[in-house]
Amino acid sequence: MSMFRQVLSRDPGQLPSGIQGNACAIGWGCEGRLATATTSGEVLLADVDSHGNARVKSSFVAHGSKDGTEALAWHPSDRNQLATCSVDKSLKVWDVRSTNRAVQEHISDGENLNVNYSPDGHYIAMGSSKKERNTETDILGIYDMRTRKKLKSVKFTILAHDYKWSPNGEYIINATETGSIDVMAFGSTKPLSRVRSTKLAHTAPCKALAIDPFNRYLASGGDDGLVSLWELDDFVCVRTIACEGEVRSLSFTPDGRFIAISISGGDVEIAEVETAASAHSLPGAKSQAVEFHPKRPLLAGIASRPGRGDFGLRLWSFVC
Repeated sequence: MSMFRQVLSRDPGQLPSGIQGNACAIGWGCEGRLATATTSGEVLLADVDSHGNARVKSSFVAHGSKDGTEALAWHPSDRNQLATCSVDKSLKVWDVRSTNRAVQEHISDGENLNVNYSPDGHYIAMGSSKKERNTETDILGIYDMRTRKKLKSVKFTILAHDYKWSPNGEYIINATETGSIDVMAFGSTKPLSRVRSTKLAHTAPCKALAIDPFNRYLASGGDDGLVSLWELDDFVCVRTIACEGEVRSLSFTPDGRFIAISISGGDVEIAEVETAASAHSLPGAKSQAVEFHPKRPLLAGIASRPGRGDFGLRLWSFVC
């Protein structure tokens, strides 16, 4: 993996007029459409060619400009269904072919921070945060997309920074403030219950999770500067990758051979999964989030501190 090149410049002229905020969340749809959420509440939908050239096709206001759009997630198999959430407590589900109004809307018990579809697309897990008596509590809510109702919720006294569904949809994995990785059993008729906790996953808060495209590994990244690779079958850590800074985001390449690591205030590192060896570095990338295209060798990122007039979206194409 020796050839990386940045292919989307800091050109605000590529954006629709009226976009005021910066990029704050990104996500690739199942067929490769790129959604970008902004701090001013809009969501931009773009087609990206094989060279990484992006063309914004449409945009819409998902949430108010005061609170912005905090996170988004595409349906795993429906190319037109997109979920967004905001710290204004709202969860909205959109048909991106017609965005005059959301097709579903739910109100949570706290400020929403992340959102994920189950592998079959039937459920959404959303993480929220709520202050109660000067104590911050995290809430994981599960919403049934078929009945359009909240199915269940569970509160945590230990803060959770990221959630991922297991490939079979039977478990929800969360990264915690204590550095542990908790695995909770999910069943539509049963309450969420913790079935496993890896108390020594990280020696500092665990901030990021990713599952490789072939469901072999779970990657976890923490403030201790480590990325740990866990075999999903028996949940054993098989190797670690040392980084020069706190890990903020992780994403596997479409073929599962490499993993992109976003490091707080630093470069984006690319490592080989089977050896943990460094494959490439994107100096000065300083991205707070990264995500690979599901089929093409394209990496999207969000600048941690975009300059004036810089929307903050980054795209790189590469050759393995």
